Amino acid sequence: MAKVYPIHNPQSPEVTSKSVLTDEDHSDNVRTLTEKLSAALLNISAKEELVNQHAKVAEEAVSGICLIVFYSQILLKVKLVFGFF
Repeated sequence: MAKVYPIHNPQSPEVTSKSVLTDEDHSDNVRTLTEKLSAALLNISAKEELVNQHAKVAEEAVSGICLIVFYSQILLKVKLVFGFF
């Protein structure tokens, strides 16, 4: 036989804990959140800079590869036309 567990008992009191925050507590919370936000923004800026640097390096690498392919094709044509190399 299965047991039935009540989901809500209307006779049991609901326990809540509410604390009153002072203006100083609010100021501390705002200061803490501002510091965390500032740190997160600095972190994002640093990561964006790294992404930009990596993109530049990748672009230069692709450009270099394209030059190598271009010059290889020229050398191959010179070899075929003139019989050099």
